[in-house]
Amino acid sequence: FCVFATQNPIELEGTYPLPEAQLDRFGLKILVPSPTPDAIAEILRRTTSSETPTPQAILTPQRILELQQFVREIQAASNILDTVAQLVDSLHPASANASDNTKRFVRFGPSPRGAQAILLAAKYRAACDARPCVAMRDVHAAAPAALRHRLVLNFEAHAKRFAPDALITEALAALG
Repeated sequence: FCVFATQNPIELEGTYPLPEAQLDRFGLKILVPSPTPDAIAEILRRTTSSETPTPQAILTPQRILELQQFVREIQAASNILDTVAQLVDSLHPASANASDNTKRFVRFGPSPRGAQAILLAAKYRAACDARPCVAMRDVHAAAPAALRHRLVLNFEAHAKRFAPDALITEALAALG
């Protein structure tokens, strides 16, 4: 099954943050910026008139399963797998490959699910570009969304408003 969830930074009263083990079950955390004025105008056009749009299915459940299988068949060379594994390892504060910032700001690094999420998202990007195999640029593009919610930062990181994406970018740069 597939779950989409939103996280609203406002109106948190009465809600509780999910435990890290539950957050780890979400494949990607995509940051959605505030809409532009043009987008807001379009939202207004679509939501304040008497017209009621009728949604139409564009995929059947069977087609979704076929596409999921197709993405899994995209190839990833051993150097890609090694890079993903090294990236995830380097984001653990106890790792010999961890940066000083990772050692300073991270309480817990990503699980193997994080590595799986990176690779599947990278395969998806390759498939969307009609490429038969994953490129390193796919890994670099997929890593932030796959890992930002899997890094458990310590109090100092939160106090300094240190973003997980900065650690991910730093780790990617160190891998080359």
